[in-house]
Amino acid sequence: MDSYFKDYKPLRNYINKHNPYDALGVVWRMAKQFELAPANKKYEITLPNNTMISPWDLPLIVRETVLNGDPLSKRKLDQISFLTIVTGYIRSITGEADERSLEKNNVLVEMVKLFHRQFPRQGNIEIFRYLRYLKLYSANEITPYFEGKYGLTIKEFTRIAMALIAQAKASVDVSEIYGLHELGVPNDKARQFLEKLTIHIDHLKGKYEEGKAFDKNWEYAWNPLEAQPLIRIRDKILCPVPEMLFNRFGFGMYYDLCKLPGFDNAWGNTFEKYVGEVLETVFAGTLYVIHEENPYTVSGQRRDGVDWILEGPDGNVFIECKAKRMGQLSRDNADVEAISKEVQILADAVVQLYENVEYALSGKTNWKPNDLPSYLLVITLEDWYISTEPVLDMLEAAVREKLQQANLSLDLLEKWPYGIISAREFEDISSVVCEVGVKQFFLEKNTTKYRAYFWIQYAKENFPSNVRKNALQMMKKEILNIAR
Repeated sequence: MDSYFKDYKPLRNYINKHNPYDALGVVWRMAKQFELAPANKKYEITLPNNTMISPWDLPLIVRETVLNGDPLSKRKLDQISFLTIVTGYIRSITGEADERSLEKNNVLVEMVKLFHRQFPRQGNIEIFRYLRYLKLYSANEITPYFEGKYGLTIKEFTRIAMALIAQAKASVDVSEIYGLHELGVPNDKARQFLEKLTIHIDHLKGKYEEGKAFDKNWEYAWNPLEAQPLIRIRDKILCPVPEMLFNRFGFGMYYDLCKLPGFDNAWGNTFEKYVGEVLETVFAGTLYVIHEENPYTVSGQRRDGVDWILEGPDGNVFIECKAKRMGQLSRDNADVEAISKEVQILADAVVQLYENVEYALSGKTNWKPNDLPSYLLVITLEDWYISTEPVLDMLEAAVREKLQQANLSLDLLEKWPYGIISAREFEDISSVVCEVGVKQFFLEKNTTKYRAYFWIQYAKENFPSNVRKNALQMMKKEILNIAR
């Protein structure tokens, strides 16, 4: 801890010279600059002294500003100078932290935390993620939980979200939300919802103090702004990082709802149905046949069966859907032990899938077996970013151990290869599977060369002439109608 704190002191002392109100405005203007930047500068902008600043630096700068800024300071704040110096100190701290961390952990395991922090900000990932969650929230099984929790219909929620995001992109000050009356949303409902997303700067500082970590996790500690991205300071409500507000309206609402009794089952069922809609969107009207879950009995015991079977002219894809997200500790801290525990969850899903597929292909279910090649997919709602060799090895070892515990042959791993894919990736590559066929698409994915490839990267390299038609993009019009 002492060595980390030594690196941290210059940052603390510098920020202490500045007023947090002014500094939060500087962060917002930098966020705006990223939003308006050309494609080649969306994720990295060069400041003086060749200091590089990225969008994922901004929440960290907010944290340090709230922790160390002086509300009584009247020092004039120069945006470029402030960001250059603060980002330089951050690079110094994180550079030292990485060196110390890599003495203890394999560099590829450390990549897990980088994937989870940086990948969601690439391209249209966040927009599609928002649309995906909006579709899930509007499902019949979920709306009672949603409306009961927030006192808003999905339509009202969507309109408030759109108005507030527009306001946050136009100004750091979101004390007043404009245009809601014209959208048919009562002001009192909007105000109550706004309060749930707002935290007073003093309270936020206390939360930051509780979560401070002067170790390898300094950069990755959970940020309370993920839950409450709006900051009350003076007589204003500020949104210094609009992206965090956008995320709160997407996957962030899940963290409120998941604590409600019965929600987990409803959420799992809803995600399973969503995957079915993706299959229908891409494969309906083709030579493929989609089979949904069909319970069956073995030795007097009821089994639910696989969630979906995609039966094509040249192969089958057996699908298990998992709505569970990787835990915060595993995602942010890249702790080997924590990641190992999460990997066990995926391994359980894989082995459950193997059990059901063995029954299916041996004729013990209601599905009529065939002699075509078969591939097994576990589709996760969120990206787990496990495509590093150490994590894949960890998963493989766990699957092998659990297969043996279930009295299943390890030969099944060669006979019916498995893969872990996120909903985002599955939406993207499904149209390529439809065009080239199951056998051709999955043929090389588990080879040494492509084992650690992300699925979209694999599709681009192996099938460059096949145009990928994103399934969520194909459903976009239907989803956006939710707000109308």
